[in-house]
Amino acid sequence: MESVVKKQVQAGWNGWRKVSGVLCDRKISARIKGKVYRTVVRAAMLYGLETVSLKKRQESVLEVAELKMLRKLESSEAPAARSAPLSPTDKPERTVHRRPREPPELGVKHNAQ
Repeated sequence: MESVVKKQVQAGWNGWRKVSGVLCDRKISARIKGKVYRTVVRAAMLYGLETVSLKKRQESVLEVAELKMLRKLESSEAPAARSAPLSPTDKPERTVHRRPREPPELGVKHNAQ
């Protein structure tokens, strides 16, 4: 069973190599890269595993491979797209936190007695 997972991880990396020109191009938006990644790389990695019951170790092997690919994808982003680390003199923007709205009552009215 381990060999099946290894083959699927290898298929994912092969898919990565096929589309690495798109995934590593800084001119292409992250949204498009994500779509290409999901349709080519992830699909190749998970193809055929729908009917196989995997152990936790095998799931973690797949997850580790996917995270490695996603880190490579993130490192190929344009510098402006990634968040720059704050220097000690920079102050973060102030955000206003609002409470979520209460959902409306669903037609049930209670009389206060």
